[in-house]
Amino acid sequence: MITFKQFLSLAEDSKGRHGEYVNDVAEKTLVHAIINILFGGQKTDENYDLVYSFVEDPKQERFYERFYPAFAEKAKAAEAARKGEKPVVVSPESSKLLGEFKNQLKQVFNNWKQARK
Repeated sequence: MITFKQFLSLAEDSKGRHGEYVNDVAEKTLVHAIINILFGGQKTDENYDLVYSFVEDPKQERFYERFYPAFAEKAKAAEAARKGEKPVVVSPESSKLLGEFKNQLKQVFNNWKQARK
């Protein structure tokens, strides 16, 4: 017998309470990076809701899609380290994208927030 949480994780398109896809580790990694950069790592429901609203906004699709592959690679590396497997190195291209993400995030996020008002 499986728990309800395990059942939800089996369904590929299951949504969590913040609107996230439960099995999308890359998206979770991206969201946690945003929370760490913008909110000092404060993982409150309010911050999660705000960040998921940001990344799921159709107007932010290009920003999200541009950096998503780098976060997918970062998530794989973190998972390998967590499991004690052979280290996975993030490619130079993804490392560059992650740096650009960090440099551009505050401006893009603030522009998005202003446009919502």
